[in-house]
Amino acid sequence: MMIRTLLVSVALLTTGLAQAARLTLQEVQKENKTWVAGETSVSKLGVEEIKRMLGVPLSKFDRDVVTVKKNSSATVKNAPARFDWRNADGMNYSSPVLDQGLCGSCVAFATVATLETQMNIARKITSSPWEYSTQHLFACGGGSCEMGWWPDNAVDYLQRNGTPDQACSPYKSGVKGLDMDCSESCADSKARSQKIVNSTTPSTGSKDIEAVKAALLKGPLMTTMMVYEDFTFYKSGVYKHTTGKILGGHAVSIIGYDADQKAWIAKNSWGTSWGDQGFFLASWDDKKSGVGEDTWGYEVAPDSSYVAFDGLRDKAVLSGTATFNVLTTGTKAQTIEYTVAQGKNEVMRGAANATGIAAIDTTKLVDGVYDLVPMTSDGKNQVRGQPHEVIVLNGKFEANLKIDSVKAGDTIKDRIVMGISIAAKPVLPSLLKFEVRDSAGKTVFTKETPNIGEDMDMSFRTTNVPNGNYNLVLIAQVGSQSVESAPLAIVIKN
Repeated sequence: MMIRTLLVSVALLTTGLAQAARLTLQEVQKENKTWVAGETSVSKLGVEEIKRMLGVPLSKFDRDVVTVKKNSSATVKNAPARFDWRNADGMNYSSPVLDQGLCGSCVAFATVATLETQMNIARKITSSPWEYSTQHLFACGGGSCEMGWWPDNAVDYLQRNGTPDQACSPYKSGVKGLDMDCSESCADSKARSQKIVNSTTPSTGSKDIEAVKAALLKGPLMTTMMVYEDFTFYKSGVYKHTTGKILGGHAVSIIGYDADQKAWIAKNSWGTSWGDQGFFLASWDDKKSGVGEDTWGYEVAPDSSYVAFDGLRDKAVLSGTATFNVLTTGTKAQTIEYTVAQGKNEVMRGAANATGIAAIDTTKLVDGVYDLVPMTSDGKNQVRGQPHEVIVLNGKFEANLKIDSVKAGDTIKDRIVMGISIAAKPVLPSLLKFEVRDSAGKTVFTKETPNIGEDMDMSFRTTNVPNGNYNLVLIAQVGSQSVESAPLAIVIKN
């Protein structure tokens, strides 16, 4: 009951903030001289949207910070001055930056980002072919878009139950900020789940910098932080809170450090249009944001038998003959095969050549969404790789895009939430853009999301552009093909 009370108080606090005036870029630049601020995909949002892109209850941070002496037992002799898993001995082991959308699921995203990178490190693979379900972890572990989640619970669930591949339970909560039910995962989710064998907490409510640095030499760490308004404007440099109100608690993944700049190198889950392509540096001396004060590391079991498509990620668009290098720990005597399925129906099966190259003729498939699975066999035992949900598109992509909540000629002001409907074939778009164009056709404001649904919402703060006459346009994209909606003429008058 106490936890419920604490979470409700956080919701009330952020609701009050939503009514306050939004911090401006000029105010941030005036107060801040240590890092580069600019307009980002997040700074242009209202407080309501930003709050939904966080997700660690503020009560988590309601404690004093304990400073640990520099002679921590975890200190590593001859540790490098800078270490980054994006460039460890010239190799990039970091998983891609993702976008959590309009749901307080940051803990699930930080957990999966840390897990995927740790898997890359353990198997010495740099193409990040592992893709785990943030949706299953969040829904089955007890997370909530409105209330967020506790990092301890996410780690505990990952160790006890694991989480399956993304194809088993695709991420949907980011579309409209709605919670999904655990039962929506695939029927064999348990068999497809990846667990961790152990977890560590290099720092717990402390500034044990040496312990965190030592842990980072073994793998990435999930951490919590306090998000203030100025953080939404971050572009580059070493972030340190300088101005603006507190928005809420957040979770990210630390992938390295820079001792010369006294900073952690971290990966966010707000897409690549925020920060430095989704990454940021955070001062380890910043007591306000608290990056690195609470950290969690994972240990995954060594795996002597795996198979994966090199560099393939979910929602990849395939056409013509798609060629993949198949990564496997198998011997030359092994066979390497693949299956293509829709739901429970296998529609194609093939084999890689002697050099491990799989060539898939997608022209033999009807355009649509498929599960692509690699397999190896030594004649006795078969190893199945992680399924990937891919889009086959050799024909034409068609879409009817409509903004339901705004009509031609409407005068709008402040912040509006646009209800959007999408009727598309043969598949839903993998990216949706919203543009505001002036009378000359020039784009003056743009926003995009990979979180797509037939019925979805996108918000627009009209104060991002001057008063005047504009056209609103939606653009749906799949691979190299795109469809644009008819322009919707509106008037902005704040």
